[in-house]
Amino acid sequence: MRIPFGFRIGLAGAIPIALIALSFVSCSANSESNTFNQGGGGGGNEEGGTATDGSAANSGGPLFEASTGDGQLDEESACVGQSFPGKLAPLDVYILLDATGSMQGSNNSPVVWPSVVAALKDIISDPLSSGIGVGLTYLPNQPPPTTVIPGSCKPGGDCGALGLCEFIGIAFACTSACTKNEDCGLYGPCMPWMTPKTPNARVCNGALVPKVSCDPLDYGQPVVPIAPLPGNKDALVQAINDKDPDGDATPTQPSLEGTLIYAKQYAKDNPTHLVHVLFATDGEPNNCTFNTIDGAAVAAATAFSNPPSVPTFVLGIGDLKDLNAIAKAGGTGDAYLANGSTVASQLVTVFNEIRASGACQFQIPEPESGQTLDFDRVNVYYTPLASSEKVPVKYVNDAASCDPKEGGWYYDDPSKTNPTKILLCPATCEGVKLSEEGVEVLLGCKTILK
Repeated sequence: MRIPFGFRIGLAGAIPIALIALSFVSCSANSESNTFNQGGGGGGNEEGGTATDGSAANSGGPLFEASTGDGQLDEESACVGQSFPGKLAPLDVYILLDATGSMQGSNNSPVVWPSVVAALKDIISDPLSSGIGVGLTYLPNQPPPTTVIPGSCKPGGDCGALGLCEFIGIAFACTSACTKNEDCGLYGPCMPWMTPKTPNARVCNGALVPKVSCDPLDYGQPVVPIAPLPGNKDALVQAINDKDPDGDATPTQPSLEGTLIYAKQYAKDNPTHLVHVLFATDGEPNNCTFNTIDGAAVAAATAFSNPPSVPTFVLGIGDLKDLNAIAKAGGTGDAYLANGSTVASQLVTVFNEIRASGACQFQIPEPESGQTLDFDRVNVYYTPLASSEKVPVKYVNDAASCDPKEGGWYYDDPSKTNPTKILLCPATCEGVKLSEEGVEVLLGCKTILK
């Protein structure tokens, strides 16, 4: 079936993406294929009949003829059976949204919060977003009440060997709290500061912004858990309406690390899903000992490269080209950069990319009860545009093995230990997007190898 590129959301215009039909085919057992047999009702034999699910079986002979691993026809292994409609892998988007005061115009920053939240609400309210799972979390978070921030003190407090408790910037801090970053733990860096009483003060930066956690474990838990739209719409809209963007700092690295830990676990708990993180921010990392673009990029790379893969999309609001490093490491190319007037359209573009990323990733069909799926006996077929005949797609080990012209398909787990998805190589994916018939998966016959 043809799949137009793009997707309509709210103010973006009409550009829908259609779903690809995936069919599952079982095979009759013989010397080449002895794992599956549709059985029951005569489904798929030469006289036709009814499949076990009551649907009409094919008539007039085998639906497919099986090929051996080298692509040669194996007459003794002709596959017959009933095709079943399948599903694309479900899409989930977990949003990490910057809710610092700068989003609302503090410190002479442009006011972008209204544009961002209006665009988000348009996206989650659009009927064409139905079925996509969306969840939401924010940065920064406050540390738990029991957290001890090195060098932090209360008015009139006694810092002892750590100097005097003085008001520094926006909070009280001990004036001799550190000599090096390690003295501050997560809540550095150790900073020189001049005060009326202590011209050579050295303070832990975290003490100056005590309402900002620098611990990745304090991030990632959802304000609104991931759940499909439109059912999750009201909870998301309410959470957005209730949020006051008043955070004091931008802990990019720890907040992204915590968010990716959560998203990774969610992907493990939902192995058939495609889980994505969308990080939207208007600031560079500040505050915290371990809080750099490079550190955030390492977290994004780890989440993307290790199964289950979780890519990170980045929306930067302002001149934040450094964020490209996070997006590249997270497998999504450059960051999407916007200003107050373009943030809505760029947010729509990001969601379109996320939707398009699932167009050629399929769930692996579940065998009948009591049967075991042999991952070396799975084949993929599709019907090219302007053709009436299905063609086999050859199996390759991984994305790096994809042929730029012939394409191919592979599992999300090259070891075949526990794959959960069938992925099409780019060349095959482009052909499938133009196909009128979509994709079919044949179970039980020796995989056709590249």
